[in-house]
Formats: sequence, C-alpha cells, structure tokens
Amino acid sequence: MKHLTLAILIAFLAACNPVMNGFIAARKDDDGSAKKSTQNDDDAERVDIPNNISGSYLMCSLRKDATDTAVSSEYGCRLNEAGTNNRLDLGLYQNRVQWLSNDAEGVRITLNPENSVWHALYTVTASDLPALREKVARLQIQVQWSLPNGAAGPTFKDQKLIEALQPAAAAGDTTAPILNGQGLDPADPGTL
Repeated sequence: MKHLTLAILIAFLAACNPVMNGFIAARKDDDGSAKKSTQNDDDAERVDIPNNISGSYLMCSLRKDATDTAVSSEYGCRLNEAGTNNRLDLGLYQNRVQWLSNDAEGVRITLNPENSVWHALYTVTASDLPALREKVARLQIQVQWSLPNGAAGPTFKDQKLIEALQPAAAAGDTTAPILNGQGLDPADPGTL
C-alpha cells in the first residue's frame, strides 16, 4: 500500500511540475512532426511514372558488330509503345528517364542521339572478342525513373540486352552499319 501511495504521489507531482509537462508536450509535438515529416517525404518520393512509359517495352538492335581489329559493338535501345513497334515519344519526360547498365566498365551510353530512332546508344568494348561476347551476354539494360526532386527512382526496365534484340531494320534504323554490309552471326551472343 505504501508503494502504491508513493507511486500516485510521484505521478501527481510530475503532473504538477511545469518542466515535466513541457517535456511531455514537446515529446507529443515531436511525434506529430515526425509523422508529418515522414508523410511529406513519402509524398515527395511518390513514383509518378506515366502509364505509357511504365507500360512500354524495351527494344534493342545491334548497329555495329565487333571485329578482331575493332573490338567494339554498338547497340541502339529504345522504349516502344506497348503492343506496337513504334518508338515511344518521351517528350516532356525525357529528363526523367535515365539509361543505365549493370556493368559500367567498357560500356559507354550516349543519350538521345541526334536524328536517331533510338533513345540511347550503348557502345561496348573489351580487350578481345571472347571477352566482348561474354560482356554482352551478361549486359543488362536498365531504365530508371527520376523522382521529382531529381533523386534516382525505381528501375522500371531491367532486361538482358540479348533478350531485347531485334533486327535494326525492324526499328527503321537505316543508318546502322550492320545493315550496310556488315554481316550477322546468329550463333554469336549479342548478334542476330
């Protein structure tokens, strides 16, 4: 009974103490601010990928194949409208789309090449042809959406290059070196 009385007395004194009341009130405000801050952060990072972009599909084509003397291949990649073979017009969203790969070494990405049917060109280089073919067989094309604050958002396309390959002619890439005399080897990964 003594302990219960003592506990009630301490609770009563704490309730009357202005310092303790200030601490309790400040703590409640901190909790409310934390909830509001988390909610605002969630709103700022909301993924707002338009349906035509998130529903598009990835298409890539070999533009220039490597040779023994020039160990470099070039691939054009783009997003096509869902259900068609038409290049997706990124228009206002161009700055929100980032083209990446899972391997930065020996992979150069050129964005929005002028007068091109492609959104990005991937140039892949290696020390020799077997190393290049192995690199191309593992290469993932990744397309990422940027958040409104400029931070990296979700990767909405992540596909092996060789799984997205179609003939350059199907994309309407009439300037592809591969269509202008350079042959294709279907048995070779990274070519059609």
